[in-house]
Amino acid sequence: MPGGSEGYYPGAGNQAHEADEFLSDRQLAEMLGVTTRTTMRWRRDGGGPKYVRVGARRILYARSDILAWTASKTFASLAAEAKAGQGRAA
Repeated sequence: MPGGSEGYYPGAGNQAHEADEFLSDRQLAEMLGVTTRTTMRWRRDGGGPKYVRVGARRILYARSDILAWTASKTFASLAAEAKAGQGRAA
């Protein structure tokens, strides 16, 4: 199994991610400054980036899916965030 911080490049099979870099759960957590417990909660409850299960315990995230997810969470102002309905509850 691959390791390190370079990410993982699974072989062909999923054409949408064929040339994509894949990050582990720990790498995603480090990238976003959250815990792996948070990423697990996102998988359980929804709301996080799409993931790929490649075994009973191996979860990977395509860098393109992470970037798309973070782009969907990016706002120019609090008003834009509120309008999108993604603001935090008061």
